[in-house]
This record gives sequence, C-alpha cells and structure tokens, in this order.
Amino acid sequence: MKKKVLLFLISVLTFCLGIFCFAACNVESGGGRSLAFRTLTRDGTQVYGKVSNDTDSFSFASEIAVTGGVTYSVASDRAGAKEVSKDSVALSVGDNIFYVLEKENAEIVETYRVTIRRRPMYTVTIDTGCEIDVETQIVEEDGYATLPSISRDGYQLDG
Repeated sequence: MKKKVLLFLISVLTFCLGIFCFAACNVESGGGRSLAFRTLTRDGTQVYGKVSNDTDSFSFASEIAVTGGVTYSVASDRAGAKEVSKDSVALSVGDNIFYVLEKENAEIVETYRVTIRRRPMYTVTIDTGCEIDVETQIVEEDGYATLPSISRDGYQLDG
C-alpha cells in the first residue's frame, strides 16, 4: 500500500513539474508565437535590407514567417492607417520605408520599421590625364568599376 501511495505521489509530482516547465517555457518564448524575417536584417524593431537596382517590387508575404496566433499587416505609415499589399509593394531607387505591424488577437504588439534599399546606379568616368578616352561605366551601389584596358607607348597603367 505504501508503495502505491508513493508511486502515486511521484507521478503527481512529475506531472505537476512537467506542467510548470511547459508553462515557464511558453512564457519565456512568447507562447510559441513569433514573427521572423527570412532575408532582411533585424536589430530590435529596425529592419533593413538591400535589393538590386533591377528589382522594382518586394513581397512581404514571402519574406515574413509567423507562428502561433501571430498575424501582421504592412503599412506605409507607423500607425498602420495606410495598409499596403503583403504580396507586392513597388520600390523606387533609394530607401523605401514600410512598417510591419505584428498583431496578436487583432491587437498590435510590435511595430517594425523596415527599410528596403533599392541600390542606385552611378556613372563612373575615368580621367586618364591625356588624350586617351575611356568609356564611362554604369555601376550599381556596392559594385565596382572594371579596370579599363588602355595602353600608351612608354606608360604602364598601375591602377
């Protein structure tokens, strides 16, 4: 009889401990609910990313992953009054600012300021300091111009 009571108490204690651990883990991790950005860089509530100049639209639907009861909307203003499509937003050259509003039970729990930079193009002109003409190059931001192949008797191009 004592063994049965002892086993029963150990079982109840183990069950209660398991429930307590499960509840504590859910409180710490937000209850299994989250919003994550797949390719954009997040620093707190600031989110940033760059796309090539030939990218003229961006999809939040393929960028954002949600779990649990989290939903989100995308807006062009911090308050969320001017909602935009999650599927495709137009991008202009330079910084494009959007706001992602994370929601639980239709209530906003976090607002992320998202900057998507569409890289601008720059014209690179090389002045040789002599009568040799070098063709101008169009280079995307963060890109490099290519070294021109020019020659002149008695001279060497160092860089």
